[in-house]
Amino acid sequence: MEFKRLMSIAIVFAMVAVSFAMVAPQNAKAGFIEILGPADLPWGTAFTPKDVTWDNTGKYCVVVGKQTSADFNAWVYSGYTDAWQGISTPTNSQILFSVTWDNKTGQFWFCGDKTGSPTDTIYFMPRDGNAATAAPGASKPITAMSAIEADDMGNVLVGESLVVGSKMHAYNKSDNKWFTYALPTTPTVWSAINSTSFNTVDDRFYIAAYNKIGSRAGVLYSDIAPLGSGFTIKETVTSLNIPNLYSIDWNPGKNYGLAVGDGVYTVRAHNATHLTWKVIEDSSTPNIYYDVAWDSDGWNEAGIFGKNATKGVYYRYYDSNPTMILGHTDATEPTYYCGAIKPPASPKFVFIPTSSGGVVAHIQLSDQSTTITANAVFPKLYWIGFNDTDAAFTSRLDQQVAPDSNYWFTLLANYTEGWTECEVVVEAWYDDGKIGGGAPETAYPAVDDTTRNLAFRLTWRAGTANAVVYYPNTPELEVTTGLVTDIDMNTPYASGDLRNNHTVRIPVWLGNQIRSADGSGWGSGDAAYGPLKTDSLRDANSWDFSITVRDWDSITAANTSYGEFGVNEEVSVLVSGNPSGNAPPGTINNVMTTHSHISYSANTDYYVNVSVPHLHENGANTTGNWIWAQNVSVHNMCPNATAANSDIDLQAYFTGEDVPLYVWGQTVTPITPPNNGTNATGPNITNYIGPIWGVFTFTELEWWVTVQAGTKEGIYWGAITISIETA
Repeated sequence: MEFKRLMSIAIVFAMVAVSFAMVAPQNAKAGFIEILGPADLPWGTAFTPKDVTWDNTGKYCVVVGKQTSADFNAWVYSGYTDAWQGISTPTNSQILFSVTWDNKTGQFWFCGDKTGSPTDTIYFMPRDGNAATAAPGASKPITAMSAIEADDMGNVLVGESLVVGSKMHAYNKSDNKWFTYALPTTPTVWSAINSTSFNTVDDRFYIAAYNKIGSRAGVLYSDIAPLGSGFTIKETVTSLNIPNLYSIDWNPGKNYGLAVGDGVYTVRAHNATHLTWKVIEDSSTPNIYYDVAWDSDGWNEAGIFGKNATKGVYYRYYDSNPTMILGHTDATEPTYYCGAIKPPASPKFVFIPTSSGGVVAHIQLSDQSTTITANAVFPKLYWIGFNDTDAAFTSRLDQQVAPDSNYWFTLLANYTEGWTECEVVVEAWYDDGKIGGGAPETAYPAVDDTTRNLAFRLTWRAGTANAVVYYPNTPELEVTTGLVTDIDMNTPYASGDLRNNHTVRIPVWLGNQIRSADGSGWGSGDAAYGPLKTDSLRDANSWDFSITVRDWDSITAANTSYGEFGVNEEVSVLVSGNPSGNAPPGTINNVMTTHSHISYSANTDYYVNVSVPHLHENGANTTGNWIWAQNVSVHNMCPNATAANSDIDLQAYFTGEDVPLYVWGQTVTPITPPNNGTNATGPNITNYIGPIWGVFTFTELEWWVTVQAGTKEGIYWGAITISIETA
């Protein structure tokens, strides 16, 4: 805009907006079930996994099986390189049935049959290798083998799988020699060894065996290891009618084993006369289970793997809650032949290799068994998340997110009293440097107008469409929500059953002044989520949150889990108004007719400053004619501007070309980010408080120009730079 009067000298100021933002790297994490496809695992559909195990560190994993192409029949994963390698064996046509980890010698052992006429059927390999070596020792057997296990002294026991006459063979490391043992023939002629597990409590091997002729199964046990000459494999009679047992895994922490096949059973240790059995699931169900694996961290949870009529199935079992809890069914994979739980406790997950890739179940890092048992009439909360809105729902737990963006709070839950009786409550708060279990403890704060950018609470009633912002509301500025996604997972009951598991996604928009939080670098190594603050809220300077599923009519019937995320630093500025006016040479403090209006936001300590160049004729510094920047002055007209928080609370001249003055802040004293609203006007005034106090919610600048005597007639102008910076 131009005005002409007197000498027609027009001074026009254009606006330049500058913003700064901090961006942190992303690190995606999966939800409870993660499906791995051909792009994630190296084997193709010609490979059928038969067994899988981890080393004691959880850094190496070996999968063995049946290969019908020219590819490998065994694979090893290294957590140090995050890569799989094929293991070279004498012949890839050999079917490898079993693999075990030998903690004493630091190597994997595996065994297989005679398909392809291999010269050996028992192999070992160092954990960081990728080439199998034939087992050492004198009198080594070369018959078809189906099960192998190591004791705690570096010795191994392997079993044959013949129609009749199967034997077991023990390698004694100190003697470097193999010993052969016939199986018991009275009262049962045992013909196949399907699995064996070592009990470090009584130093015995326990063996899942099968009589192919009599079509019945049982558990055998060995003499006390190390096995050598004169030792035997024994049996005790059980009255249970078990068609088959495919796997056994011993729990030395509780001193009993889980045996699975046609049914699921506990087997207590040999007590000098017999083994004690207990039925968890009998053989009348259509399920068949091929493998079982205990979690070696705590020895409380086991994974059980197999199939029902048409689908692969994975069940969870707890010592403290001895029931079968469905973890996952797979409509695309008809059978799960094997699975293992990765040690140590963090990160802990179940790995199920399949012909089409695999399945990872990210089981909770703290013990959930008491929750499942105690909350029979409580809503059950299996996992929680904080996710992007992308197609993959990328996890943002323990990561930085951007303000002025949309995300999902997610969960998996059910309620035996009926899903529509549930209410979900999400509470999130800036922890102000506190941690779970700290002093003082991190906690959702008392809420008022001073915490609207520091905490929020969302609620949703199952069966309704939209979530509600319980705080901060009236008006909804800082946080908003909307339409909830509620998915009936059709498990464990038929579709539409109100007792089914439900996956829920609650949307949230985080305002642009939601307080920044860097998680102190996310170096605590805590659990991504869990039911205890002490396990999951260990990163100071983060946003902590809880998700609670409760009976809306009886709110003490509830389950809660906790997690964390961070918020990037972000500031932005928007300006309007082009100050202009006419002034004759030799006049001072000519008032410009238009003021500058600045609207900005900040979620961290900040400065707002203003600077101008020399005002050149026609804006070009090549003419040799200008008005000095020192002849331009400015005033912050906001009522809350003082000498303590602004350089221009009174009219002030610039000290040089592009030398800034602080509109808000002082040289070493930034402005604290606002606790409410989505834009700010210096200390304490925002678009939330302004309407309540009856003041405007933008920063207004008034301008003057002094034109030195002898200035040539013309239009002089320069660009005003308004910038906002983080402290």
